[in-house]
Amino acid sequence: MIRAAKVNEIPRILDFTQACGAAMRTRGIFQWTPEYPSRNAFARDIRRGELWVFEQEGQVIGTVVLSSHMD
Repeated sequence: MIRAAKVNEIPRILDFTQACGAAMRTRGIFQWTPEYPSRNAFARDIRRGELWVFEQEGQVIGTVVLSSHMD
């Protein structure tokens, strides 16, 4: 199920993005750093209604930001 993210899920979402950022850096892609995306960025995305999670069997297993503000 895809649904809006909750503030208490930010730590799990940060786990995803930090792991993805590390994998991207090993491939020479420096779009995400250890500082970005951040807890504050995700909290702002939640306030805007732009942060979504993919939940399966009660576990958050993916996330996406759908925003018209910027890339």
